[in-house]
Amino acid sequence: MRASGRPGVWRRLAERLLARAQVRIRRRDGSVFVLRQAPPETGSPLDVPGIRTRATTRDVLRAVREARARR
Repeated sequence: MRASGRPGVWRRLAERLLARAQVRIRRRDGSVFVLRQAPPETGSPLDVPGIRTRATTRDVLRAVREARARR
């Protein structure tokens, strides 16, 4: 299935992906790509684990000011 220049190609590709677990795409040079449906996202994309550091608020503010001053 060629994706360039044909109307409805992306829609048909999405339909195939929903019907199957994955879709294989073979390029002219023989390389193969596999498209898989992404698992459903849960929670907020901003909900990331924190990190422990010895940097204080003052250290962070100083680094931000220095970075802005370099612009």
